[in-house]
Amino acid sequence: MVKKQKAFLILAFVCVCLLLVGGGVTAFIINYNLQVAPTVEILDDGNMIFAKTQVKSDCYGYRFRFVSEDKTFYIESKNNVVEITGNENVEIGARYAISVCYLGEIEGNNSDYSVAVTWTSYEYLATPELSYLEDEASIVWTQVENASYYMVYYGDKSERVVGETTLNLATLSGGEKDIFVVAYSDKNYYKASKPSNVLKNIVIYHELQPFDSMEYNSEQFVLTLIGREELKLINVYINGNKYETSNFTTERQGLGLYKFSVNISAIYHSNDVIRLGASPASESEFDVYNGEIKYL
Repeated sequence: MVKKQKAFLILAFVCVCLLLVGGGVTAFIINYNLQVAPTVEILDDGNMIFAKTQVKSDCYGYRFRFVSEDKTFYIESKNNVVEITGNENVEIGARYAISVCYLGEIEGNNSDYSVAVTWTSYEYLATPELSYLEDEASIVWTQVENASYYMVYYGDKSERVVGETTLNLATLSGGEKDIFVVAYSDKNYYKASKPSNVLKNIVIYHELQPFDSMEYNSEQFVLTLIGREELKLINVYINGNKYETSNFTTERQGLGLYKFSVNISAIYHSNDVIRLGASPASESEFDVYNGEIKYL
């Protein structure tokens, strides 16, 4: 009888152990969680911005969490990469802590969220569309929202344009050029646009600007001219005769002004200067001057 009781107690103990072990396994299965996702990576292809995490073959999807000072929102996807650009919940210039979790078959089986990465949101400006107005010798481009200024690139040179979406080509240096435009913002959370379409082999005829003022020192035989652009050649008119000269010095006089000092004695060997005038001279076939000669 005692032996039977001992056997019964042993059997009962074994059954209880089996139940406990079985229950533990069941509980483990029920409460099983996917491993924590790796840190989020922010990708930028020069046009769009994405959030990415490592692929996990046995999960049912991915949930990216965005937390700022003002709000929290989520982006769920079957793929391990989600597009951030253009998402209506993303506020440009706001700072976000971004983390991700793997999704299980049921909500209770989701992984914990990864360690968050910090990202300040930004986006790229739209690409301008450029057109050539041949009859007006000018270019025009579409206005880009949030752009502060535009850079017009022509050949190896560029021109900054603020507050306008058109440019008279006569103000640029002359020659046959390829032209395109890029939009820029003064705010660092708006990145420069992609270059516009390119206008190929546009012939630019630069219109030289007249001198603003002129003075002549008859004792030192120096003609002083103030102009709005740097010059390589100047036409000097003395007593009805025209002399093209490069014999002068140039000094920059503040923003957009130049002072030219011409040595008259080097081009006219007489003190008998009765009538004196000057105009910019064309350095190439692409430079033209349609203004009047400026006389003292």
